[in-house]
Amino acid sequence: MARQYSKTRVQNFIRDLVLAAKFYPITYDGDNDDKGVVAEAIPDNEVRPQSVEVNQTAKEFATDSRYGRSLVRYPVEWTFEAIIKFNKEVDFDDLENVLRQVPTIPRDEANEHPQIDLEVSDIDYDEPTRKGSSGTRVTITFDANVERA
Repeated sequence: MARQYSKTRVQNFIRDLVLAAKFYPITYDGDNDDKGVVAEAIPDNEVRPQSVEVNQTAKEFATDSRYGRSLVRYPVEWTFEAIIKFNKEVDFDDLENVLRQVPTIPRDEANEHPQIDLEVSDIDYDEPTRKGSSGTRVTITFDANVERA
């Protein structure tokens, strides 16, 4: 049986990784935007994401030389984007700390799923102005590297 590469397995893992993180609201002392000071995050004020969307944006293949002249291709890297939205400005330190070490989806031998390492290639922050009514929107781009059997 051929090895299985499940897009939903990666999407669900990334979504669960985001939802397991702690996010705290950002507040500012003072009314002067030029001199506002960020207040400390208080653990009792944890905020949950308004939405978390994870989408596949690209997939790269390579030729498997173990099959002689047969042209057999297998995925070696996927690119996924996680779009995380909040209804207020939040601190992302907890999630960033988790992402500093490469999260790994373990191999699942029973279902022939390979190990997949998730490397963050980019984080794009869309923060509201201090007096704005919109919340933080963050797009995280992951390179999902598929383990070679």
